Amino acid sequence: MHRFLTNFIKTTIFTSFFLFSSTGFSETLTSSIAAELIDEDGHVVIPSNYTIIDNSAFKDQRVVSAEIPSSIVTIGSYAFSNTPLSNVVISNGVEVIHAHAFSGANLKSVSIPNSVTTIEE
Repeated sequence: MHRFLTNFIKTTIFTSFFLFSSTGFSETLTSSIAAELIDEDGHVVIPSNYTIIDNSAFKDQRVVSAEIPSSIVTIGSYAFSNTPLSNVVISNGVEVIHAHAFSGANLKSVSIPNSVTTIEE
């Protein structure tokens, strides 16, 4: 009985962890992960398992264009600052764009969706 209970608890914990991880509750895109998402041409397509782009995630990187999915709720401060970013597609779902998120970028095209409720100065 003890072995059965131990195995049951281990299985339950693993299953709960897997379900939590696979549903992507509030996953933050950090700078170490962000660097791996930039392709050789400087394009970034952010996977939909992320909900937050961390402060300075792409800062000083060679990002030319970015696609931000509807799963992203928050774009952190300085997230794309000091980049050659010229085109960004922000999907409906983003609610907050923190201060200086795109400062020093070379933006030529950006569309702010209606879901954005806060843009910090």
